[in-house]
Amino acid sequence: PNTASDEEGKKLKLVVDSTFLQMDGRKLNVGLHGLKMGNGDDKIEVAEASLTGFDWGSSLEGFGKFVSLEEDEMASFAFSQLMPELGTIRAAGINVDVTTPKTDDTAEGDEAAAATVPERVQFQLKNYEMALTKPFNGIPTDITIKQEDLTLPIPENSSDGTFVQLRKMGMEVLTVSY
Repeated sequence: PNTASDEEGKKLKLVVDSTFLQMDGRKLNVGLHGLKMGNGDDKIEVAEASLTGFDWGSSLEGFGKFVSLEEDEMASFAFSQLMPELGTIRAAGINVDVTTPKTDDTAEGDEAAAATVPERVQFQLKNYEMALTKPFNGIPTDITIKQEDLTLPIPENSSDGTFVQLRKMGMEVLTVSY
């Protein structure tokens, strides 16, 4: 730990409402609900984080094929068959509001660098989901990636050119979904 910090001795509060772990044969589902982490005015909250549908059945089948090969056949084995089905990774209800960490530039009094860095890092994410399923020789054939409502406040007093232009257009918040 950095013992030279002024923040020495501050305690981090961590709360997790619930966790789950479910195994069904070679499939795994794991996750947590209600993660809250904070220290004074700094907070990070995650309503849900999970991995569902992770399946290492195809890995075990591929390994069985590999060990049954003759030594000269092993070099041409498609090692992608050892990849598990990753399933779906999901994060929802993320809310971050933390003090911007001091970098070497800002700690040494570089006002120009400090002026472009907002005092706080703030963002919210309603939902993020990535599914990599239905593998063929280890390569996912059904891929879904979606993000819903990543919200970033545009700092009022930033000297960054992009933020200044967005503020001039009347934007206070930037929301991105795909």
